[in-house]
Amino acid sequence: MSAQRRFIRKIAYLLAIGVLLLPLSLLSQPGTLRDGDTQIGALARLRSEHRMTQANLGNIDPTSATMRFATFGLHGVAASRLWIQAIDAKNREDWTRFDAKLDQIANFQPNFVKVWSFQAWNVSYNLSVRFDDYHDRYEYVTRGMRFLERGIGHNDRETSLPWDLGMFIGSKIGRSDERRAFRRLFREDDYYHDPPRDEDWLVGTAYEGVRRVDLRDNWQLSNWWYERLAERKDAGEVEQPSRVDALFYREAPHALIEYAEALTEEGVFGPQAQRAWLRAAESWRRYGDREMRMQRGYRLRMLDYDVYRRRAVQLLAQLDRLEPSWRDRLLGELEQAAAEEQLSLIDKAWDECTADEKDAKYNFLIRLWAEPRALARELDPPNRAEALRLVDRLELATDRVTIVKNARELVSYESWRARCEIERKAETIAARQAIYEGEQAFAAAKLGEALKRYNDGIARWKQIFDANPLLIDDFLITDELYRMIDDYREVLRQNDQELPDPFPLQIILDEFEAEVEQEGEEDGAESDPT
Repeated sequence: MSAQRRFIRKIAYLLAIGVLLLPLSLLSQPGTLRDGDTQIGALARLRSEHRMTQANLGNIDPTSATMRFATFGLHGVAASRLWIQAIDAKNREDWTRFDAKLDQIANFQPNFVKVWSFQAWNVSYNLSVRFDDYHDRYEYVTRGMRFLERGIGHNDRETSLPWDLGMFIGSKIGRSDERRAFRRLFREDDYYHDPPRDEDWLVGTAYEGVRRVDLRDNWQLSNWWYERLAERKDAGEVEQPSRVDALFYREAPHALIEYAEALTEEGVFGPQAQRAWLRAAESWRRYGDREMRMQRGYRLRMLDYDVYRRRAVQLLAQLDRLEPSWRDRLLGELEQAAAEEQLSLIDKAWDECTADEKDAKYNFLIRLWAEPRALARELDPPNRAEALRLVDRLELATDRVTIVKNARELVSYESWRARCEIERKAETIAARQAIYEGEQAFAAAKLGEALKRYNDGIARWKQIFDANPLLIDDFLITDELYRMIDDYREVLRQNDQELPDPFPLQIILDEFEAEVEQEGEEDGAESDPT
């Protein structure tokens, strides 16, 4: 290559660099305003729109080692150094230094979501328990919640941070050992519910409306966060959550169930408790009626479980009519004779069956018609095509039944639905009120009144179980009543009495004794060397 050609190439390179510098300078300009309303600097504008601005670096001490590392491009080293220093301050219980390091981490990594979720959990759950006074514990619980709000302000399209905040407000305030004190403090916390505007990180976000709803109860506010997040997900405004839809949408109605339970635990009964349970029941019904993304790409509703089972049973009936000899043949191939009640259910109309009969009928027919496609292929060509078409539709229906059933079992849908139906009844609220008044009377050493109220409550629970036999399968209620019976025994002992025979709630005692006996047999089998 001649010297002249090398010189021309160098000139071309320099000209290309000069030309490229112009768009580069336009792209990298700071986000200043021109003509009063036009923002220049494309990269700065994009960072601002997506809340990825690095302006928070100005809040870090420019003389610190963190900034020196960051200046030389060692962001990873600087971030690791801050995290190590924060952990050291926590271990030394130097809370002032820990807060300072936490603030620096937040300013240094505002768009790293795990900073907010991890450190908020650290503050609300790990640090709060290190204090003896519940006021101090509550202060650190809410600090973690405010830290999450700050993270939401920087990451408006994230789903995990609003989800975590709803969980913190609900579970940490409402399920802690100090929950009664925490719930009271939360209702009275004006600073958290209505902070100064310059300290409100939710201003300008899609969650700014939380300041206008004036929800002071932690469970109701938790429900608001879950509902708002679900609305944004449905509108495509946030990233797809990592949780399956059945779990993602469950938390909003479940928070209302927790709210109703909290009222009864705190001694609130009557119309207010009934309204709370009615609202929870309606919210749970809407949850079941919501179309959700499930396995294999299906979008189904939990309330359609019965619809798909009915469809499968109808298709099996059509196959049965297509070749009447199949039923006798299949019944003869069963390893054991089918129970008469199961056989009688085959021809019973679906809508005339009880819930238990529907389960038995569907399961029996699916077991009976184990391989319908193989049977369809045995038919002559005229009927074979129709049979195979029915089998295709049957397999689609049974697939949907299985998928919806798995989703319902994942969230205990039927159990919680039945729980809401039972709890919203006036007799259940009256039974709980009687037991609560018995507990209060016993705590006040009013033994006669305590025994009277306990007897009234137990009699009411007996009527509830007689009217709802399947309630014995609800572990939450039976476990609660078993602990209540232990308290009742103590009241009887203080009154020099023993458990009456027959005992109205003997079914609860029998259930738990059977479980204890079964666990003992299983433990013995595991320890048997043979």
